[in-house]
Amino acid sequence: MTIDPGPKRRLTEHQNKMEEAVMASASHPQVIIYTTPTCPDCRTLKAWLAREGIAFEERDLSDPEIMVEAKARTGCVSHRSPWWVRR
Repeated sequence: MTIDPGPKRRLTEHQNKMEEAVMASASHPQVIIYTTPTCPDCRTLKAWLAREGIAFEERDLSDPEIMVEAKARTGCVSHRSPWWVRR
């Protein structure tokens, strides 16, 4: 019986691309997250991004100027957080 090496090769290629992406994001944040200080989901997201080595820029929605920015980028603003967008 012959085993197709294709799936394993594709998995390895995918892992390599993911590692490259994570390394690139460490030096240039590709993710912006809109958060609020009291949001438990925001803390969870930030912890996950940090654990995965994904660089991010955090924007505090309690600042009125940031809220206007978020509305301009996403089309709406909700008091539910976090919001995240790619650059």
